Amino acid sequence: MKNSNVKSNAEFIGKLIADNRTWSFKELKSATSFSDMELALALGWLMHQNHILLKEENEEVCFSQDFTPYQYL
Repeated sequence: MKNSNVKSNAEFIGKLIADNRTWSFKELKSATSFSDMELALALGWLMHQNHILLKEENEEVCFSQDFTPYQYL
């Protein structure tokens, strides 16, 4: 997989999770139709860029948008 594919997948997920809700891995996989590897790489890209938060809810890993207004000042 090329870096450009990972980046474009990450951008797609970034737009998807911009709805300010928490998404599980299963929900993201279903909404994107990405393979486990494609989704994991895209989520890793977003986490490295500090664009998403990872948390555990009900023994399930979940993701949400990491938006703190001061980071854009």
